[in-house]
Amino acid sequence: MEIILCSERFRKFYDNVERSGLPMEALTDPIRAELVHIAPDLHLGTMLCELSSPPMPYNEKGVTLTKELYISKNGCSESTVRNEYSTGDNGVAVITSRAESGYEWNEDEKAQIGFLHRCLYVLFGRARLTEILRNSLSTDALTKLPNTMGFLAIGNELFGQNKLHEYTAMYFNLKNFRCVNSQIGSKNGDIAIKAYAAALHEKLHMGEFAARLGGDNFTLLIRKERTDEMISYLKNALIEVALESSVIPFTIGAHIGVYYIQQGDKMPFVMNCISTAASNARRSPTADAVTFTPEIMQKLQREHTLTAAFPTALKDREFMVYYQPKVDLNTSRMCGCEALVRWKRDGAIIPPMEFIPLFERDGNVCALDFYMLENVCRDINEWIKQGLEPVTVSVNFSKTHLHNPNIAQDILSVIRKYNIDTRYIEIELTEMSDFSDYNAFKALVSEMKHNGVVTSIDDFGTGYSSLNLLTDFMFDVVKLDKSFLDNIMRSHSKTDEIVVRNIINMVNELGMKAIAEGVETVEQAKLLKDIGCTMVQGYLYDRPMCGEDFLKRLAAKDYEKKL
Repeated sequence: MEIILCSERFRKFYDNVERSGLPMEALTDPIRAELVHIAPDLHLGTMLCELSSPPMPYNEKGVTLTKELYISKNGCSESTVRNEYSTGDNGVAVITSRAESGYEWNEDEKAQIGFLHRCLYVLFGRARLTEILRNSLSTDALTKLPNTMGFLAIGNELFGQNKLHEYTAMYFNLKNFRCVNSQIGSKNGDIAIKAYAAALHEKLHMGEFAARLGGDNFTLLIRKERTDEMISYLKNALIEVALESSVIPFTIGAHIGVYYIQQGDKMPFVMNCISTAASNARRSPTADAVTFTPEIMQKLQREHTLTAAFPTALKDREFMVYYQPKVDLNTSRMCGCEALVRWKRDGAIIPPMEFIPLFERDGNVCALDFYMLENVCRDINEWIKQGLEPVTVSVNFSKTHLHNPNIAQDILSVIRKYNIDTRYIEIELTEMSDFSDYNAFKALVSEMKHNGVVTSIDDFGTGYSSLNLLTDFMFDVVKLDKSFLDNIMRSHSKTDEIVVRNIINMVNELGMKAIAEGVETVEQAKLLKDIGCTMVQGYLYDRPMCGEDFLKRLAAKDYEKKL
């Protein structure tokens, strides 16, 4: 038998299977297709793959899988190679091959077949891990309903099918759920949430969707003709919480935001409408359900005022740069910082969340981002003149910039204008909400890295396809979305911890750095360090500070050890 496993044909076999990017069960199709090309030289008669895995938090039914990967038309002999592997979750994978009829493998040939088995095991394992992580990122671990990412994906798919306008969207949070926790104990709160989610799912008709965004917040896409029926149910939903010794009934109400989706509406706009309406419902002393109407638009007049004021505010330098340090948990030393914008107008500070989402929508964010970059580069230049060693400063850039074909050169021009080393600048990009900006996104990251500019992905885990971003783009830094840490600390969920730990391990193994934002307590910092994330940002070490105060911190980068 010709030795081919390190040949060009085997490399092509391996690459074609690996690049398919398919989930584990579907991966057998490209394997079958590619095995045909090398099987004759291997004198392969049959190949069988078997996988069994016990129930796990991410797969309550476990896995039982048997797949024929190759069957020769000439039949098979008794010459057999069988390899058994542990899957790491108390499962077992077995790959068995037999030589073709009339052929007996020698020891060297059996070693080649064993090597092929190991390669296939690695490919299956990677596909399975990717599938687990992808499902984890789009599915709420507790209720198994879609999470925010999953809900947006469903809505985007309906929009693509020109069906989204057939639905009513609802955003609601449960009323007085703390009372439930106080009655059954906070440790049983998750049981109540699961019971509520199950009852909610039972109320859905085919083609309707529910999602849990976290905590006691849910969303729905309901057929328009069933809007009133669903609102009535949500106001007084009856659930039964099964505890070890008893079944306790509860009636749970909700604060509900409602929007009748119109032709042409996209999911970001829909989410804005229902969340705005739900906020009004929470503030209302009488109305449990608020429908987004033109009247609600009156509250948006503030946004229009801010939009109109933007050009003058930019010219008059009303926007200020605040810096929040990033700290290495191993050394308790500042290892970078993030530049954050503050708007001081008429003697008052306007909160960023009041104007940044607005500027994202109207496009003003592009001018604001470059204003921030220019001020950061000017500050770094000044620090160097004063004899201080700068740290890398991350500057947020909206994905809106991706529509500018010259964005990379525009960024580099500002850096060169102030004659500073590119390693002191980090361009922090928010995750894509869909694949429409994929090529521009990839080109920008590539150009930045080529010129020595650090790149990072913000809010990892909230966009359309986080795993694709990791595998297709070699970022330097991955910033975990704050919700990951919040979920772990709030519910002490081992499932959430397992997901985050594996994401951090993947980031580290890919040669990137992981950073967690919103770290406020020693408990959070210790947890992050234990699961492999040693770079943090948050109030535990420092709040965002003005340039003058940051200058003092830059001169004394060491913090008091907290761990």
